[in-house]
Amino acid sequence: IFYRLKKLISPKRFTEFGKLIKEENYNLPEKIPLKFDINLLKQRLDLDECIKVAKLIMENRFLFLNKEKKYYVRIKWNDPDESKLWRFNLNYFNFTPKLGFVFRETKNEKYYSKFRQLTSDWIRNNKNLSMNAWHPYPTSRRIVNWVLAFSLFYPEIMKERDFYSIFLKSLYFQIAYLSKNLEYDVMANHLISNAKALLFGGRFFKEEQWIIKGLRMIKEQLKEQILPDGGHFERSPMYHCIVLTDILDCLSLIPKTSRDFMFIEEKAEKMLTFLDHILLPDGEIPLFSDSSLNIALPPGKIFSYASKLGVKWKGKSKKENEVRLKDSGYYIIKDKDSFMIIDGGRIGADYQAGHGHCDLFSYELLLGRNKIIIDSGNFGYEKGNIRNYCRSTRAHNTIMINNKEQSEIWGSFRVARRSYPENVALQKKDKIIVFTGNYSPATQPNLIHQRWIIHYKECFWIFLDKITSKRKNTKKQIIESFIHLHPEIKIQELDKNKFILKSNEQVITLLHFNSYAMIGKGWYCPEFGMKIRNSVISLITEEITPIHMGYILIPDIVKSGTVECNFRKGAKFQIKIDKKQYTLKINNN
Repeated sequence: IFYRLKKLISPKRFTEFGKLIKEENYNLPEKIPLKFDINLLKQRLDLDECIKVAKLIMENRFLFLNKEKKYYVRIKWNDPDESKLWRFNLNYFNFTPKLGFVFRETKNEKYYSKFRQLTSDWIRNNKNLSMNAWHPYPTSRRIVNWVLAFSLFYPEIMKERDFYSIFLKSLYFQIAYLSKNLEYDVMANHLISNAKALLFGGRFFKEEQWIIKGLRMIKEQLKEQILPDGGHFERSPMYHCIVLTDILDCLSLIPKTSRDFMFIEEKAEKMLTFLDHILLPDGEIPLFSDSSLNIALPPGKIFSYASKLGVKWKGKSKKENEVRLKDSGYYIIKDKDSFMIIDGGRIGADYQAGHGHCDLFSYELLLGRNKIIIDSGNFGYEKGNIRNYCRSTRAHNTIMINNKEQSEIWGSFRVARRSYPENVALQKKDKIIVFTGNYSPATQPNLIHQRWIIHYKECFWIFLDKITSKRKNTKKQIIESFIHLHPEIKIQELDKNKFILKSNEQVITLLHFNSYAMIGKGWYCPEFGMKIRNSVISLITEEITPIHMGYILIPDIVKSGTVECNFRKGAKFQIKIDKKQYTLKINNN
């Protein structure tokens, strides 16, 4: 709050920078820029992908967030027709290292000419510091990309002294501007990006003040943002990958014998171990908390990059059937045929929950490498119905009580009252693994929702939800449990409490109890700007508390299956699957 007020009541600094850039009355220190080792950059870039991107850029076609736009006359760096995030991506200049990589592989000077044209155009047409192009976050990303591009295009840039001078003057000014406009109002992953840019800029121009400031910020923020289990405190797998890549980049600039390197390396090792645990069997991240595919560096590239830097981490053991990442709130249950990751953690950092969703006790389930039950993902950050849907309770594999959200989400990045998980645990006994936890909905604090997820090894999954009231309640509660299926899954309803779920390679029987079922449609958004229709099973009950309801997933075709439940003294299940019978008891406490 203080930082925001300071910016509002003290515009002098902004005005001074604006005057400098308009008059181009700023000087470049007489220092030879540092040329970076591009061998590490190769670990992060794929030549085929770079060629595809370069082909688009050569035609002034820009593809971000699954939306392509071609500029015929001039590039609109602050295009009012596009979303803020799309404009941010345009101003990141992520395509410049890719142009440089293709240039080095092909020796074709047209790629350098395009780089020179685009950077010169940006410098010429972005004199107004209030534009999105000068927001500290895209400025941070652009600084790093221009520094890397300089090393890739080095021989050509050195031949053109006029462009060399213009380019370096602009880059130096951008770093100086960023150093005075750090994102202490947004914090979280933005501050790490700012710090990384200062470190890159400081090393590039040999400016000790930026190096010291960048390193100090990185160490401060890693202490704050990396949880003891190695997860990033925003609890978003995508932002975890983004932050991890940023700190690996920083390690590439720091002497290995320094204390700074050892401290940052330790955090990177924990983050790599965490990422290794939460990865799905298909090698992708789960889509919790604003995560999308194809935004962060792919996990496989992150691991190879870390190995090249000499960073080691503790890989996951094949013998582990359950993983507890208690600080982040992620719990994993797996065997040779299935993988489930459960979100049992907070909605985000207490002071920065902008990427939080109403997904408490939601999960993703894979059989083999095939996604069966999925998270809805994230379409984008613009205000509107699809943004509201992706963050809502009904977009996740959990329950909604009386049509009210788990937490009070509003705007694009805001959360007011929020639900906090309690008594979360993952226990194992013989062939049974049990996840359990409870919370009081922020919007209905007198109610308690407790969920059990029980995995009987290589046989079935039980999902039991119990809703109780803290005070005597004679009013019926409307409980709705959602099951989001991957778009490739087809549903066949056999009778009132039995479904067959089919994909090309998998068949699952779903038995539900104490509820009636409805089949509807939802949105699956695995990438920004992409939404695919998928089937959603809603299990509904209307009763006076205490209420018990749930369902069983059996990875096979069940010709005859029944579930008998007795909730008077604990929860007693009599499950008959064809000729086999199972009896399970759950203590209500």
